[in-house]
Amino acid sequence: MKKVIDILRYARQIVFTIYSLVVFVVLMMLLVQPVIALCFIFGKTTEKKRLNYHRSIQKMAIIAQRMLPGVRFHLHNPEGETFDKPSLIIANHQSHFDLLCIMMLAPKIVIMTNDWVWRNPLYGLLIRYAEYYPASNGLEQNLDRLCSLVDRGYSVMIFPEGTRSADLEVHRFHKGAFYIAEKLHLDVVPISIHGAGIVLNKKAWLMNSGDINIEVFKRVDADDASFGSDYHARTKAFRAFIATKYACQRQRYEKGGQR
Repeated sequence: MKKVIDILRYARQIVFTIYSLVVFVVLMMLLVQPVIALCFIFGKTTEKKRLNYHRSIQKMAIIAQRMLPGVRFHLHNPEGETFDKPSLIIANHQSHFDLLCIMMLAPKIVIMTNDWVWRNPLYGLLIRYAEYYPASNGLEQNLDRLCSLVDRGYSVMIFPEGTRSADLEVHRFHKGAFYIAEKLHLDVVPISIHGAGIVLNKKAWLMNSGDINIEVFKRVDADDASFGSDYHARTKAFRAFIATKYACQRQRYEKGGQR
């Protein structure tokens, strides 16, 4: 009987994974690709067109998370953060689904990615037109580009760990994110994501069912010294903050609660 249950569970994982991939591809073909054509290929590219494109990305993310089989997303935003004011957004990183969690929050968010994501054959085009930039370009080169985006009202999202955590722990943060926040005088909005690495782990090819909890914490003012007075100190302080909040999320999850 146990062997039969394991086979059925494995078959369900295969079906969920294939279905999710099909949903993503269909959304790309029916929603994002036509918007790319309208905004960037035909006629002059304007700021209004770029914003409409980012709104389409947000809508696609919201539709996709609702259609993922066996996966429930829970957004907890007790401070009512709207992301209307530019900021540096940081979060722990465990899964490809973390991108979806961030994209669904607001339209005026750009995400720093790694080279593999930026060149991804499925969604690389979406990311490049959205003015997401690969971290490998270097801090100084990205700083000029990000400054322009901030001036246009966009927040910058960076996963300070730099790569997905396969063991579901919060690893060392790199200083680059907080260097950018210091240079651009940005507030920091910390986010903790729990469950994404269980649903789709870095080392796994198949999805699991489960809950993904996104918790948005209170914005930290650029001049708030409680997290340190320079980007070196802030790197350590925010890593400790996210690790503590994530541990609380995990504890609640293990006790059977979604929150």
